[in-house]
Amino acid sequence: MLTKTRFWEQLLSWRKENEARAQAILIGGLLLTILLLVQYSLTRTVTVWVDLEEEPRSSATIFLPNAQRVLDCVGITLEEGDGAVLERTGWKSSRLTVYPSFTVELNTANEGSTTITLNASQGTTWRELFQQGGWEIGEEDISEPSLDEAPRQDASATLYRVTKEVYLTEAPIPYETEYQESSLLVRYPDREIISREGVDGIASVEVTEVYYDGQLQNVEYETQGVIQEPVDQIIKVYGEGVPVSDMEGPEVVDGVPEGYVLAYTGRATGYSASSTAKGASGMELNYGTCAVNPNVIPYGTKMYITSTDGSFVYGYCVAADTGGALSAGHALVDLYYESYIESLINEVWQVNIYIAAEDMAASQPAE
Repeated sequence: MLTKTRFWEQLLSWRKENEARAQAILIGGLLLTILLLVQYSLTRTVTVWVDLEEEPRSSATIFLPNAQRVLDCVGITLEEGDGAVLERTGWKSSRLTVYPSFTVELNTANEGSTTITLNASQGTTWRELFQQGGWEIGEEDISEPSLDEAPRQDASATLYRVTKEVYLTEAPIPYETEYQESSLLVRYPDREIISREGVDGIASVEVTEVYYDGQLQNVEYETQGVIQEPVDQIIKVYGEGVPVSDMEGPEVVDGVPEGYVLAYTGRATGYSASSTAKGASGMELNYGTCAVNPNVIPYGTKMYITSTDGSFVYGYCVAADTGGALSAGHALVDLYYESYIESLINEVWQVNIYIAAEDMAASQPAE
């Protein structure tokens, strides 16, 4: 018969045994759960692709997948030179890409050819393949396809040895043609007069000749500077009402300048002289100067001249020269032209001469 003390001792012993058993069961359950979670997390679905194919070849769910395990699972055997790359694409997914081996051909013009077997997983370029084949690649050398491209199946590439020859030369700079309108040609409106011949300029040019394996392939030109500027050609053409002279003055309304102080009507002739000639006043002669009788129209007087019918407009000019015919009264004014042919074309005109206000008179000093 159990005593009271004995009863409590047995009860406590039983309780301790059950607690230990429960702890063991709990720990075992936790370990099993962890193992299952680890197994779940390390198990992935792998999709198998073969390089250049548009659809996946197969798929498999594998614990701790590696390339060989996946290949064994889906029944793919790699041939010599083939490659396979396993990439994780998500928490529970991966992709295995199989790269079949292939042969590429390396060619040169003068240094022979060779073939190399590789697969795309090697991530190589044509440059590396040529170097692997024993060729040194110069800084200017190129290949077709490009040295930095990745080779594809059954492709070939040709290496070109590039040399350059650089030298300086001179090249013409074509002149441009400027057309100037003037009423100078009113009597011959379809005619053109070359007022100034054009002259090509000269440029310094760097020439680069590019040779592929000794054969001239391309020539490049780069302008380095201008040695001589071109001189543009000037051609005069008829322009209705356009003054021969480009001298400026008061505004002209209906062929009459504003603010004129005196007007003459008389005979105008034409003459020309050398480009360095000076008139009797000492002023240089050019469009915008004319010869007068200084006793009638003093030197330095600014005037506006147009034909009485308005078809010919010489424009503003300054009295700068004289002549015997003017002093004799055979003409009122002799208009300066830059060429003999221009003076012949406009040999005689009946003109109106408007003397500008004194404050508008030319101030060019006599020499």
